[in-house]
Amino acid sequence: MYDSRRGFVTDLTLDRAGRRVAFSPCCNVHDPVLVVARVRGGTPLKPLAHHPKVDAVGGIGWSPNGRRIAFEGTTGSYPDRVTYLWTVRPDGTGLRPIYNLGSVDNNLFINDALAWTTEGILFSNGHNLRMVKGGESTLVLRRARSVRISGDGSRIITERWRKNSRSVWISAPDGSDQHRLFTQGDPVRVATFYDVTPNHDASALLAYRMSGGDDGSDAIVTWLTEASPTTATVVEPIKYAPTATWN
Repeated sequence: MYDSRRGFVTDLTLDRAGRRVAFSPCCNVHDPVLVVARVRGGTPLKPLAHHPKVDAVGGIGWSPNGRRIAFEGTTGSYPDRVTYLWTVRPDGTGLRPIYNLGSVDNNLFINDALAWTTEGILFSNGHNLRMVKGGESTLVLRRARSVRISGDGSRIITERWRKNSRSVWISAPDGSDQHRLFTQGDPVRVATFYDVTPNHDASALLAYRMSGGDDGSDAIVTWLTEASPTTATVVEPIKYAPTATWN
């Protein structure tokens, strides 16, 4: 699908059909900041190749029809670097900023992924889950620091923070019909699950499981959404922080 001489990629984001994946390579100055690759191979697209003003990309999300990509993109020079939510077509046309996320110097929060629904684009500002539509931002859920959407667009998975407690929740994209799936334990003592991602109909979850100690059990795992993550099946054991997704 894609190869780079060195570095790594940030979170992978599949389109709703599961045919293309968007990601941001890091950290080679010769790499594009945003890539769209077909899962069956072919020449990757570089939507920002002709837009050098956007020189860093964070969270990424696909529109429901797969015609556009939403992403966090940073522009400007220090001390005036600003991050916006942008949208663009995979071929690089139609780039436009849709919401100002703020100055990089003001402890800007970077999303792992964005969720684009029929009602708007979901993102976390580091405190709450919010939705952007028509240039305005509205509150969806409090104390939510991440959001990932199922391939059919029917459910979202969020990680919620309350004091020192972290828990994973499932809900409708508008924040209704929510319930807690599990609470993360002390990462020093027990396994912790990162980048929890729903499959196409949110019936199962995928995550990077980091063990509570150096016992070699770090892995990409899957399990049924309504079951305990302790029932997870190992997809691939790993020895480094991986990047994986599905829908």
